[in-house]
Amino acid sequence: MKKTIVCLLVLFVFGLTSCLTVEKKSYTIKLEKDGSGVLTIDYYNIFAELSEDEKPEDAKQYFDELMKDYFNGEILTKLYPNVKTIKKELFEKDGKLCGRVIIDFGKISDIGLYQQTKKSDLMFALCSSMFSETYLASNGMYGGESMPVVFWNKKEKNLQLDTSLTEPTDKSVSLLNYYLDSKK
Repeated sequence: MKKTIVCLLVLFVFGLTSCLTVEKKSYTIKLEKDGSGVLTIDYYNIFAELSEDEKPEDAKQYFDELMKDYFNGEILTKLYPNVKTIKKELFEKDGKLCGRVIIDFGKISDIGLYQQTKKSDLMFALCSSMFSETYLASNGMYGGESMPVVFWNKKEKNLQLDTSLTEPTDKSVSLLNYYLDSKK
């Protein structure tokens, strides 16, 4: 229930600022025998999707939002309230602004993985589909659009999931130059 409320809160916040988006995300989960582990989320091509009445220079406000709310703010802490640590970084890759979040967790439920019993497969529901994420690939089995859940064998210790979010359009503005300017 608490996770659902947090997802709805983030959806609401994201809905108000839907112009800050990302092209693709990649989730890598490394599990230890005790159920703890590390979740790494890579964000590829962070950009602003401008409305018809916005100008390219208006994209600066979305970079400021990225820095204030996500990079320096508490949105990720609210999304993952029970994890041990969250590390964040921004970087340039292939001429795009990218980000990485590394989360150390104590148990799989802290990051949204589910296992009904110790003998059951691991499951990850694309709760993030509320953010219009589309399944691309994984090293597990995908339940399909009617059941957006990825299943992994309980013995698997390295889980991989790739999703797409927003395809850039002619109204998309890269936030890379704002990032590069902030580093000067």
